[in-house]
Amino acid sequence: MHERGQRARRWKWGALACALALASAGCGLTKAPQPLPAATPAGPNLFANPGFELGVASWDPFQVPLTSGFTVSDAASHNPAGHSARVQIGPEAGDDGTHAAGFAQKLQTDSFPEFVSGSYRVDAWQPGDALQYVEFAVTVKGGDFDDGLDMHVTRFLIAGAAREPLGDPTTRYTFLSRAAPPLKRWTYFSYPVREAFLVKFGKAPTRWDALDIRFDVRYDDRAAGQPTPAADVSFDDLFAGKQQANPNRPPDP
Repeated sequence: MHERGQRARRWKWGALACALALASAGCGLTKAPQPLPAATPAGPNLFANPGFELGVASWDPFQVPLTSGFTVSDAASHNPAGHSARVQIGPEAGDDGTHAAGFAQKLQTDSFPEFVSGSYRVDAWQPGDALQYVEFAVTVKGGDFDDGLDMHVTRFLIAGAAREPLGDPTTRYTFLSRAAPPLKRWTYFSYPVREAFLVKFGKAPTRWDALDIRFDVRYDDRAAGQPTPAADVSFDDLFAGKQQANPNRPPDP
């Protein structure tokens, strides 16, 4: 009887331990699959999921009257066996002759980024007679500016545009290049965006209601009857943060 009581107590405590550990250890059952890690900023990089290894997590389609959004693809990647964000535009245009494809991320930070960098690849480029270009843009909503504007945008024209697109009082432009983009190879781009705000608006904000950065390809001012424009562009390894922490700087030749 004594030995039977001991066996009963061991079974009781074993069952209790199994119940407590069921979620994590399974107690002989198949373990539940582990969830994907959350898309959080990678150390000094203010972007979450900067290489798109977690798919579209943390990135949203860039919205204009006519947009094709973006997809995450492994067909073209800056890193072997990785992913990239792919944007494509075609002949359909909005009433203003514009078609864009892109994506954006709202930064969760109290520190305005000094620097933005990344790589892009163009696999098809057919601008026709439209103004077609690759760009990224930093948008600040609200903030401690003193000019009465409720939004401040600096658009950085990476390639393709020989002139500034038509803008509005909230927007300033900076050219990284006015030439057509190179085809079928990854190309590095970067710019000190905080300095650009100082030059273009006279101030880099220290507070804001919202801060986002977008990447896109687009054409403007397409008139009816013009040749059909098209583009197929990928972005990868994006960075926003302090310039000294930039991981994308190519090695010196």
